[in-house]
Amino acid sequence: MQKWGSIKRRHVAIRLKEPLENWSEETIERVVESFIEEKFPTVFALNKIDHPDADKNISKIAKMQDPKSIVLCSAISEVFLRRLAKQNYIKYIEGSEYLDTREDLIDMGDPDGGGLKEMDEKLKKYSSSHII
Repeated sequence: MQKWGSIKRRHVAIRLKEPLENWSEETIERVVESFIEEKFPTVFALNKIDHPDADKNISKIAKMQDPKSIVLCSAISEVFLRRLAKQNYIKYIEGSEYLDTREDLIDMGDPDGGGLKEMDEKLKKYSSSHII
């Protein structure tokens, strides 16, 4: 009589060609490195993308690393957006990619513009930083 009915549990190690005890140091090292790469991938957070020479640096790093492991960010832009939201110039959720200005909300049908203040041209220029 089987305890689990149709479910059969077998450990992967049973089917190994070579028992674990006989693995070489090199094999163990390869297995551990593969496990670490899979479970704990390295992510590169490239800050200061708002600097003039950022494009050069980003493309240099993107050639050397997997582009999927690269996150572009701008801490100063995030601080600026938070400040604008606190002063009621924009609607912004911290860390989000999206923000709404008074004009955006009026265009979407809110006649009051969400109660946000009117932004001057200088603020409009800097609020569109497209934080990732």
